[in-house]
Amino acid sequence: MTKVDLPRIVRTVWTAFAFKSEQTMSEQPWYVEFFGEDYLRLYAPVLTPWRTAQETAYIAERLGLPGVSAGRRRLRCFRG
Repeated sequence: MTKVDLPRIVRTVWTAFAFKSEQTMSEQPWYVEFFGEDYLRLYAPVLTPWRTAQETAYIAERLGLPGVSAGRRRLRCFRG
């Protein structure tokens, strides 16, 4: 198995988002543009079920959420 460097991935995504935010001001919420049509096309090859499980376990450990695993509980990270 390949070990995923999550902190590096998070820094990379955040840096790209911050740079994009400085370039344009949009009427839409940031996530509409960020997770647009190109997102899955570009990231589908690396967004595997194994990676999702690894990232979920990492986040659950950091937040101290015992019993959370990929597919077991949906974290409500949205408004509405």
